[in-house]
Amino acid sequence: MSLLRYTFRRLLAMIPVLFGVLTLTFIFSRLLPEDPVALLLAAHGHPGASQTMIDNMRHELGLDAPIIVQYFRYIGELFTGNWGESVSYAPTMPVSGLIWQRLPVTIDLTIFSMIIASYLGIKL
Repeated sequence: MSLLRYTFRRLLAMIPVLFGVLTLTFIFSRLLPEDPVALLLAAHGHPGASQTMIDNMRHELGLDAPIIVQYFRYIGELFTGNWGESVSYAPTMPVSGLIWQRLPVTIDLTIFSMIIASYLGIKL
């Protein structure tokens, strides 16, 4: 079997795993005890938001739609890069901004650890 064929088969096998992880992430995020709308409103300066404000924000974010519609919207927004705002780590900051801010250090650590692992693997 050629290397190109093997790589293609591995990439194809990765697709169901990716959708499985995305589905589990979606389910677990819905099972969290905290209300994400209340956290988002508190981050925007409304800690004691009324039920009307919470309902309006739920409608604005699409959280009042059926769960299957929310899931497909979640998948679509992930692939288009609309990852929303952080509600706990850095309130009101876009998640994509947090990722881009920390990506250079992550790449540095990854390369350094791969060099060490390769060195130790060859020596051992």
